[in-house]
Amino acid sequence: MWKWIIPVVVTVGVGAGIVWGMVGKTTGDYIDHTVQAAEFVRRRTVVLSAQNKIKSHLMKNGSYPATIDEVEGLPTLPEGWVYSYDPYDGKVEVFRDEDSE
Repeated sequence: MWKWIIPVVVTVGVGAGIVWGMVGKTTGDYIDHTVQAAEFVRRRTVVLSAQNKIKSHLMKNGSYPATIDEVEGLPTLPEGWVYSYDPYDGKVEVFRDEDSE
């Protein structure tokens, strides 16, 4: 009989914590966080794809590409985003270009 009490108390406690954490949050906060999360996922997906393309170039040619333009099949970036590429270690990042805003 007592076996079910602990899981129920834990479940109720976790649920109450989640609801309590949401109290006071405005719709704007929720939307802002959702947009930020979506942008993070999009950026991460593009970076991982670009890194795979750069690794393929390294495997084919024995060296990293000298510029990001040498990498074939890179994902198209949303307007206002740019690649940052380091040809010495093949690292690539994506960020918003403040000049375009």
